[in-house]
Amino acid sequence: MNPWEIWSAALARLPFGGDVTQSIAPLTNWFSPNVEVNFAGNRRIEGDIVTNVASYGKQLGLLTEAVVALSGNNTSPAVKKLRDLAKEIEKRKLQHKDDVLRQARTSIETLQKLDPTGFAQMLREFAAPPTAKGK
Repeated sequence: MNPWEIWSAALARLPFGGDVTQSIAPLTNWFSPNVEVNFAGNRRIEGDIVTNVASYGKQLGLLTEAVVALSGNNTSPAVKKLRDLAKEIEKRKLQHKDDVLRQARTSIETLQKLDPTGFAQMLREFAAPPTAKGK
């Protein structure tokens, strides 16, 4: 077999045989999802509000609560859908809280088994009253 045949095959661009490239950017913002939004207004102002005042979810949640409260006994289909949506959102929030609690419990049990001294220290730290920062 001619050794150059291997190289010529590698250089040929067969269907789906081209270069495979992927942009790999490190995720540096661990506590907030990266959401690309096409802002109608000023991107800087919108970003500041979402980051420092209230997320879109928080804003929508407050609006939903207000509309449901103002709707009173209204039984229109739109209000019913909004109430159902609000209930489903609350249910999902509770599921996520339960997941976090379950993960924390598992981690604490693992710590207790693997490092009893560290476990005892952690209990003392969490049992201590919170101290005022900067005093």
